[in-house]
Amino acid sequence: MFKFDLVSGALLQFTLVFIFLLYNVICAVITNRVMTYKGYEDSPGWTIAALFFGIFVLIGVAGLPLAKDAHLPSRSEEA
Repeated sequence: MFKFDLVSGALLQFTLVFIFLLYNVICAVITNRVMTYKGYEDSPGWTIAALFFGIFVLIGVAGLPLAKDAHLPSRSEEA
């Protein structure tokens, strides 16, 4: 009724999916470590984003200032 034979490219496709998932998990772990090092405590959102977008989120996190130096500008500073 059902045939579960691997077609010629299926093993390659499973391997590529595994490598892609492993790569994104590694990016997420590194993103979490960088956020912790920089002093940010609200890092789960960035970590989840790194699972989907990988290196782009990691580059964004690397560009963030340290948490103690980060501040939101007030309206008087904008003018």
